[in-house]
Amino acid sequence: MFEEIIETKRKSAYVVEQILVAIKRGEYKQGDRLPPERTIAEQMNVSRNCVREALSALQIAHILESKVGAGTYVRNPAGARVDIGQVIGLVKDSKDLLEIWEARKEIEIVLMKLAIERATASDLATIREWLEEMRDTVHNQDAEQYLAANEKFHLAIADSANNLALKNALQAFHTFTNKELLDGVNVGYVVEGMEKSLREHEDILRAIRDRDKPAGVAAIQAHFKELENYFESKYLGETES
Repeated sequence: MFEEIIETKRKSAYVVEQILVAIKRGEYKQGDRLPPERTIAEQMNVSRNCVREALSALQIAHILESKVGAGTYVRNPAGARVDIGQVIGLVKDSKDLLEIWEARKEIEIVLMKLAIERATASDLATIREWLEEMRDTVHNQDAEQYLAANEKFHLAIADSANNLALKNALQAFHTFTNKELLDGVNVGYVVEGMEKSLREHEDILRAIRDRDKPAGVAAIQAHFKELENYFESKYLGETES
């Protein structure tokens, strides 16, 4: 299905281009499920990180939709006409990464407000389950599993907010930011901050449970502040050096 890789192209951009070509040819139609990341990586002879990066860019462009536990689906075949180059470029530019982080925070604030208005008892139970999963990973000091449970926690909040467009955007941003936090030198940072992060997530759940918007916004802002400082020191420092 996919052409041979042209070595001079960025591999993530190549993956995006080939998926768009497949959609244009009708090989994937609206509602179709894409192959798993591992299969795409093997077909294109690239790493799974390249595939993950490409799929995230296509989610931000509203061409694909990721469903937790179910895979990645074609959302908008007409969107295959979009120029995706700028979206792919986001993860390659450190200043743009800071902008992605800021955008994710603003989306999470909006989702928090909606969740406080709309969350059902069932929604709260699901959010609490992922918080307990996070608590277990803190005990095991497992950074990768912690971030996976953390993502499910935030997406459960997005589900309770009942806004699919915001949830899709959040899911794509999670992939970008979690990839940065799991880069080799950053794993220690994640492990060191897990207990504090867990307490911040407890505050987030409490605000939703209590229907307290000011507390909810404050909890999200506090949760993001330390990470924003981390990204600023890491990336702006690299730019200036």
